[in-house]
Amino acid sequence: MLDSTEEWLGRRRPAILGKEGVSAARDRGEGALAGILNNEEDSFGVMSDNESIGDDWVDGVGEGRSDEANLSAYFRMSEGDDEDSQWQTEGLLDISPYQIKATVIGDAGAYRLQTSTSGVDEGEPGKVRSLHDLVFERSGEGVPSGLAVPAGRGSSVDVGVLHRPDRQSRQKCSIEFWYYLPKKSAIVTDIILTRRTMGSTADDLSKVSISSEKESVLWDLVLLQSGEVQFRSCGGATLLSSKNNNIGAAKVVTNNQDEEQRKDIVAYEHWNHICVVMNSRDLDLTECFVSLYMKGTEVASNSLSMLLPGYEKGDLADQSTLDDLLHKSHLIFGVNSTPGFRITEIRIWACSRSADDTQAMMYEYLNAAETKKKFKVKIKNKKGGALGKGGLASPLMDTGKGAAKSGTAFMLKGAPSLDSSGKMQLETAADASNRFSLAPPSTKQDERERKLFEVSNPSSTFKNSSDAFSISATENDKSHPLSYVGVDKSRQLTPSVEEVQQNETHPPVTSTLWDTALPLSQQVRSSAAAALIRGPPATRHFGGNRGGLPDFSGMERFGVGGVAICGSEKTIVWRDNEDPPALTYPIGASGAIVSDQMDDEGSEFLCCFLAKEKRMVVFELQSRTVVVELQMTTKLNFWRFLPPEADENTLCFMLITPVGGFHWMPLEESPRPHQVWKRGPELQGKKVVSYEEGGSNGLDDSHILSRVGLVLVTKPTGDGTLEAWIVPISGDSQASQFSEDVMGACFCQPPYFDEGPFLPLLVTVHLSHERIVVNLLTTRELSKGSIELGEAEVTQEIDDTGFEDVDYRPPSLAMGDMPEALCCSLANIVVVIVRRKGLVVAYELEDGELSLIASENVGHFVIDAVMRYSAEVGGAEIVMLLSDNEFPKDGRMVSFCFRSAV
Repeated sequence: MLDSTEEWLGRRRPAILGKEGVSAARDRGEGALAGILNNEEDSFGVMSDNESIGDDWVDGVGEGRSDEANLSAYFRMSEGDDEDSQWQTEGLLDISPYQIKATVIGDAGAYRLQTSTSGVDEGEPGKVRSLHDLVFERSGEGVPSGLAVPAGRGSSVDVGVLHRPDRQSRQKCSIEFWYYLPKKSAIVTDIILTRRTMGSTADDLSKVSISSEKESVLWDLVLLQSGEVQFRSCGGATLLSSKNNNIGAAKVVTNNQDEEQRKDIVAYEHWNHICVVMNSRDLDLTECFVSLYMKGTEVASNSLSMLLPGYEKGDLADQSTLDDLLHKSHLIFGVNSTPGFRITEIRIWACSRSADDTQAMMYEYLNAAETKKKFKVKIKNKKGGALGKGGLASPLMDTGKGAAKSGTAFMLKGAPSLDSSGKMQLETAADASNRFSLAPPSTKQDERERKLFEVSNPSSTFKNSSDAFSISATENDKSHPLSYVGVDKSRQLTPSVEEVQQNETHPPVTSTLWDTALPLSQQVRSSAAAALIRGPPATRHFGGNRGGLPDFSGMERFGVGGVAICGSEKTIVWRDNEDPPALTYPIGASGAIVSDQMDDEGSEFLCCFLAKEKRMVVFELQSRTVVVELQMTTKLNFWRFLPPEADENTLCFMLITPVGGFHWMPLEESPRPHQVWKRGPELQGKKVVSYEEGGSNGLDDSHILSRVGLVLVTKPTGDGTLEAWIVPISGDSQASQFSEDVMGACFCQPPYFDEGPFLPLLVTVHLSHERIVVNLLTTRELSKGSIELGEAEVTQEIDDTGFEDVDYRPPSLAMGDMPEALCCSLANIVVVIVRRKGLVVAYELEDGELSLIASENVGHFVIDAVMRYSAEVGGAEIVMLLSDNEFPKDGRMVSFCFRSAV
């Protein structure tokens, strides 16, 4: 998608990315993902089974979410504006982010650039790159001629055909351009509009640019003397534009008189637009579905063989064979042309363009043609306003002496400013000494707390901004969460009688979920699959449960955030419901977490941690914008994305340090982290395994805040169970341990509550006398800001009959194999997963009871899981990452919907 960090950060300081990021990534804190992976035999960033020596595949190709994000090459021949340009010898520059070069073949004097006569929008001079035609002034019959674009293996234009499933983002391709034909009588032979070469002589341009050459051709797109266009594959298959002779006529103007022109036949003495689309997704390796569009109308399509001459299908099973065949490949335009032939506006896409989209944009220039990019400064929410109180953060003011002392926890830097030339400016690490500091309390607690968030504006102190852990809220006068009234019944997920009976009378059987899902290694490289299984550092794969928070988006929730895996030079983000599922970004980091899509525009935020520099950077991925940077001088023990309902209805990340828990809202006008709970001495030195928040103060929009946090930490004994603690959010009570032997725990919503304040219920899982027991407890507020647990309201025993001897071995995980049980909730559905047994049980919470509604045997160790509303059928859906029992560095992403909501 991007291969230049300058597109993210400007040219002033790409200090942590690209090649310089290698050294930054090598010296990382304990458990940092990149360092671990680089020591793995088959790890992300080093050679794997699917890679070979000299692997130089361009990252991000075909992984964009929009067509323009999948632009692989774009030629407007703008060099024609520069009289001093040596384009005949130096080539024509591709203005996509990949910046490859196209060169003319043969006698350079046989070509010239001329201001385009095609009718394509040239744009405003100075703001859009100019458009020129490449004019072929001599006949190319029998002599080397054409425009050659390097398309070697792994390049940005190596797309469309002969890619295995682990390169599925490259399995689609669209090539479109405008070309002008002189009068029909001047065309005495077929013209090869474009072709792709292969084999050992694929880069011998003097040979492959002769129309009679066939041995080195992967495919041809040919203009026949009859005026038809024909696609020819190396497998001997053809596709003719007039195959569908019912194509309507288009009106064109010739000699000032109207003529009816069939859309599947070219127009002479006119400009013609052609687009060939190749899609090999979900087909055999040697097959491809090809479509031809002429002037934006589909004229023919069919599945064609791409089996190379002299090869059997099995011969191409070895990846290195394909790599060798396409290593020197080129795309060549205008072979065997006639004098007066012109070509312009060449676009190559790593996606399948539709006929409608092609027709809509064939006369328009693309955004990549703009000479100056717009800088996005606000992220819109669904209602049209900016998320949070502001857009990008402005730089914070100097606080004077002592603003940045050793031992500070955070030093925040605002979003990069723009200098007079419009370039983004980022502060260096040295600049941080003049920045606002957030120091952890060590002595004189109250005084240091005020300095922790001190700024030059006296009204912006920590006490004023967060009420010193006692943020005022509407009191919760509901003494028993189970008795709340006013529930929206449309959010209840109720079982049918048949389902309950079936679950009660039939033992669990092995699920087919595993068989219907693709292995990760068939969707990404095996090294990336192994990294996905291992997971990100200091967080859960999917972040953690969210069911204890209100969900004002309801069925419209944008979905579960992605899983980010980082290397020294790039970050891959996996999303289970996207196609392709993995996107690559040229960002080197120790680890990263991803937000949900935060609005209808698809705004999504990547928060990266650089362990060596103790610095965090937040990127908005859709607009390719750096939002804010945060300098830390303390350890980061755990972090995750929290839904907007957790704090101020805006983007929120939880940062857990030795001091405590901090909410960080990067989109706020003053986006400093603010402490919402203190860790205390009893929680010091214990590894945080899981964290979530629940409840609500009942206030609206920018005043909303969760009320309680749940922290699971390891025990010194390491007996397979965890300590469980609850912490009030911005309250006045300390963290409180309520159990020392949970297998797992989570918050869930009470079954009946209105949109006012509420406290969540607590679900815990214990092993008692060799029985797995699920408890449901209330939480209550004795006084404002002080939270404690109530009594157990419901107890259920999990029936694990038949699973007594099941013990699936966990793979190597960055966060370890704790907890033993994963707990998730959504609305009134609670799911408990016994990870080593592959046992998934689901309950409905109604009328003060937990009713069993599903029991599923997935047959594999469950690495992580989270719940969401099903976008397809409604109801509660659980998304799980399962480990492969035979190949622990691989796995599959599966989802299971319990029932539709009624």
